[in-house]
Amino acid sequence: MARQSRAKVQIAPARLKTTIEETTHFLNVDLEVKSRSNLQPLIDSINESKLAHELSSFCFGGLYHAGFEVSSYVKKIDPIIRIFARIIGELPPEPRRLWDRAVRRDLNIGIQSGLKGETYSIDADIVALAAKINAQIVITLYGAKRKALKPPRSDRRLGSFS
Repeated sequence: MARQSRAKVQIAPARLKTTIEETTHFLNVDLEVKSRSNLQPLIDSINESKLAHELSSFCFGGLYHAGFEVSSYVKKIDPIIRIFARIIGELPPEPRRLWDRAVRRDLNIGIQSGLKGETYSIDADIVALAAKINAQIVITLYGAKRKALKPPRSDRRLGSFS
């Protein structure tokens, strides 16, 4: 009886060609709060507003963290900050005290970078709204992403061997 070979053949994965995304674009504004106090009453109040909802909440290193985003699809910076300022301005007394006593109150603007630059502006009245609720405006610029290029289409005609 002939002995069969059990040699393993490994095929190296094909390397995908990639390119960097062309355009820089605005992603979102998140409201981020850090406090030494439990933020649950603030979280509940913001969620009840229906204008924004909780993204995350946790406690780490003695600080409570909570993050929120607006509930509607808004793709401009100013209207999102206006919504958050309205929510904070209408908070009941207990959640408002938690907000006021927080160690960080950030309106975090996320921007995805690409090859082509883009200019964004924030109106002065929006900056004043952020100051009125004692929030700091933060900008997070995410590094350019690589995306896979589509492989060339093969000739799919029947009978073609080239």
